[in-house]
Amino acid sequence: MEPDRKRFLEFVNSALPKGRYAVALNADDYVFIRRTVPSTGFYKGRNLIQRQAADRWRTNFVFSETGKFEQEYYAGISDDMLRLIVMDYKRAAMLYAQELGECARCGIKLTDEQSRLQMVGPECVKHWPWMPDLAEREREKAVGK
Repeated sequence: MEPDRKRFLEFVNSALPKGRYAVALNADDYVFIRRTVPSTGFYKGRNLIQRQAADRWRTNFVFSETGKFEQEYYAGISDDMLRLIVMDYKRAAMLYAQELGECARCGIKLTDEQSRLQMVGPECVKHWPWMPDLAEREREKAVGK
């Protein structure tokens, strides 16, 4: 792997909070990506960037606990997709919640009205307090159209 790409991926890993994100490829087609740090299993403690494929997550990039790039696996996440997410990860998280009805931070199904409006679950809103305000501003913009 070229050193510049390795540095770019390490930057993405450091700049992107753990959570779930969506990128619109066109009006009806999205790519869903998450950054996670498993607490158990083979990848315990490592930073992963994964792409959703049907009902499972496929690991694309693996980083050490300190954020150093270790491995690239499957194709499917372009550098352009990663740039779009990093440039506005808050909107990418909101788009994930809108499209899938799941918490953009942890992925649980949003079951109550307040969580669906805030686009983040009741526990995760403590970690992502900016999400309800962003969701409200987006609703106001949509009503103003």
